[in-house]
Amino acid sequence: MIKSKLRLFGWAVGLSLALGAVGAVAAQGAPVETKAEDEKVYTLTPASGSNNSYAGNCDVNIGGITWNVEGNSQQLPGRIGGKSLSKVDKAVYSKTALSQDINKVELTVGTASSITVNSLKLIVDNNDDFGTPISTVTETFAANSTITFNRPAATSWADCYFKFLFNVTVSETRNKFVQFTQAVFYQAEASSFGTLDHIELSEDSTHKKVFESGDSFSSEGLVLIATDTESHTKTVTSDFSTSLDGATFGDEDIGQKTVTVTYQTKTTTYPIEVLPAPIYSASTSAMSGWSASGTVFANSVLSADG
Repeated sequence: MIKSKLRLFGWAVGLSLALGAVGAVAAQGAPVETKAEDEKVYTLTPASGSNNSYAGNCDVNIGGITWNVEGNSQQLPGRIGGKSLSKVDKAVYSKTALSQDINKVELTVGTASSITVNSLKLIVDNNDDFGTPISTVTETFAANSTITFNRPAATSWADCYFKFLFNVTVSETRNKFVQFTQAVFYQAEASSFGTLDHIELSEDSTHKKVFESGDSFSSEGLVLIATDTESHTKTVTSDFSTSLDGATFGDEDIGQKTVTVTYQTKTTTYPIEVLPAPIYSASTSAMSGWSASGTVFANSVLSADG
């Protein structure tokens, strides 16, 4: 475990598991993709610790998550700060990964007495040294507020380490601080999908529509949209079957055909076309080559008829 040399002040960390069951919002009118509420999975709060020196530090393991804290851990709420500092980074970071795919973190801070917070960042990495961050989210600091860090699009924060990084300046020769009240970690709750009503092909489907005689049928790339009786929808890319699974096309199949797709108890269809296989024959040209046995054949190549 690589330890950061950045200082952390004022507290030991309490981490408690909090499960919240929040129902998905029912769609109105035309079917739309279900939007679920965020689910609170962890709350990080300060608790009295054993260290009473701003220069000291300790690791605190609560609920299987280890957090590194440097500073006076007997002061509550948690304190981030120091004295005679000029643009110095102060951090609070996990040394154990959070397994959930976190999509939002809400940091609540209290007073900021005679201290300037130049910047505030949440750094997320899948390594505990924070050497190659997945995300660095910067937000504006405001005392006595809750500051929200949102996960960037197309990014996963599952099995990651989290670091709150305060860049601070203190001109006074006595310790000054920002109160770190709590940090709440959320993940997106799974969409609620009820009784299946119907299925249809998605506009994003990239399935094959034209085959040749001799080809085997494939439904690769097929994407379905399933809709329940409350107009909630979900994307389906597996666990369906088709009427042509395992089929190989022959000359008798040339022409238009209909594929029936079944997902659970519902079906839909889509058309495909089977074309004749190209026919190849020998014709003369100015080229020459070699046969498979190494014998030279002169002035002949293969060309496709039809």
